Amino acid sequence: MSIKSISVNVFYYPLVIFVLVWFSSILALPTVAKEIDKAATKVTEINIGYFIMRPFAFTKNGKATGASVEYMEGLAQTMGLNINWIEYPFTRLITMLDNEKLDAVLFLAKNKERAAKFLYPSKPFTYIRPGMALLDSHSLDTIQSTSDIADLSIGYPYRGILSNFMLHKNISVTAVHSSQNPFKQLLHMLDHQRFQAVYSPLIDTLRFEAIGQTFQHKFKYLALPEPPIGVYTVFNKKAFALLKQYERAFDSQKDKLKYQRILCSYFVSQ
Repeated sequence: MSIKSISVNVFYYPLVIFVLVWFSSILALPTVAKEIDKAATKVTEINIGYFIMRPFAFTKNGKATGASVEYMEGLAQTMGLNINWIEYPFTRLITMLDNEKLDAVLFLAKNKERAAKFLYPSKPFTYIRPGMALLDSHSLDTIQSTSDIADLSIGYPYRGILSNFMLHKNISVTAVHSSQNPFKQLLHMLDHQRFQAVYSPLIDTLRFEAIGQTFQHKFKYLALPEPPIGVYTVFNKKAFALLKQYERAFDSQKDKLKYQRILCSYFVSQ
């Protein structure tokens, strides 16, 4: 009997061990799955690129600042994220987002080409208007058609973006190279009458750059007869989870985080 008993135990021992190990692994699966899921979804920092367009986004004392930066920081708190801000020239910014070197670009209008490559939220966080600065003594008080500005000498930054209205064949513009603040330089040139007008895709940028300058009260600002342009924080094509987080934060904070109030504060503080 003792010999038979030993024989049976030897035969079943590997099977018993296998069953125990298998059963233990099954019990551990939910815990492992939770840990894997937690690790896969836990994002604490994102890379957001921006180009300089004051007062919306610019670099001051080595840090990103501006109305759009401040607004996004508020949303990031709701999302539970820290932002690593990276400044690039506009064209490189688009390339970096397309190559997924950035999670998002802070400030971007929408067109068919970009909509096909990037992830856009369902709603813009603000709207912008293109416009011009002219000497206050100029006779033009409103712009209704291209003929109103066809005879003007108009300056704008080199590699700047021209709206559809400004691309009309009747309008002549001169691109000005600048290693410093291009709009402030252009406004100085306007003050010295080297141009009759200065164009910007964001009329608020012209107003902002004139604050505190000797020519601050010498200009008037005329909006172009174009509909407002929606501006979005745009994500790379794989950042679906971040886009959803952003939209939830955007909706939850819409009554608390007022973009126009933030923007106005930058004009008051100058």
